[in-house]
Amino acid sequence: MDLFFGGVFIILFAVSIWLAIRATFRKRETIKRKPEPITLTITLVTLAILIVGKIFGQDLKGSVWIYAEANAGKLETQTLTLRKNGTFKVDLGHVDFSCYFSGHYQKLGDTIILDKDVIAQTNSLLTTKYLFQDTLLVPLNDPNNDSTKFSDFVISSKD
Repeated sequence: MDLFFGGVFIILFAVSIWLAIRATFRKRETIKRKPEPITLTITLVTLAILIVGKIFGQDLKGSVWIYAEANAGKLETQTLTLRKNGTFKVDLGHVDFSCYFSGHYQKLGDTIILDKDVIAQTNSLLTTKYLFQDTLLVPLNDPNNDSTKFSDFVISSKD
């Protein structure tokens, strides 16, 4: 969904810039002082998409079930957002950059299993299986990765 809105925004922005440049450098009579409806419409639609995306962006993705944070170190942060619709988002923050990954998860009893293809992109900072406890998400042993560097996620909010 983010890719769709991002693509629509970039296309509308490029078209509005092209129309604005065309309108600026085109020879026009100074007597006619009416705005160009196409440029105005595209600009207003672009601004509306930005405003709606900013206000309702998180709600369009699904309501949050669990938001958890892990303090991996003094200079690193990790957050995990699990949504009720079966999707998750992992934010990895470092001193000079941050990134996020999103995918699907499954809840089997008290175990949460994250999409292994998405977790593989995190350079083994996370594991695919977590034990859901009262206020913690505890990483379960993964024979393919060193489990000593995985951090427990402390649940900040739960719906």
